[in-house]
Amino acid sequence: DREVSRLSRAALQACRRAVTQEAYRVGYRDVDFDDDRRVRQTGAYRFSIRYDDVEFEGRRRAVESNVSCTVRRGNVAAVRGVPLQGRDGKKDKHGRADNDRYRY
Repeated sequence: DREVSRLSRAALQACRRAVTQEAYRVGYRDVDFDDDRRVRQTGAYRFSIRYDDVEFEGRRRAVESNVSCTVRRGNVAAVRGVPLQGRDGKKDKHGRADNDRYRY
């Protein structure tokens, strides 16, 4: 259906923008997305998006991580999987940032 594909495209763009903003906030200078992504509609206006092997480039090194986000009605509700730089900050059990920035 045309509306679903339009909403899906908008959700992908919102997710990429939020992941890039979160990466810059953590300290990465460049974010490279591969074409490997999965979009799943989980509700009427809700999408769950997963990007595999997103490359985050900092000053010293590049890190690859799987990133996922939830988009509700065009707004990003959660971003998970952005790795933290260095040793400071809150990390989940896999060493990734999960700072509740996009949580309701």
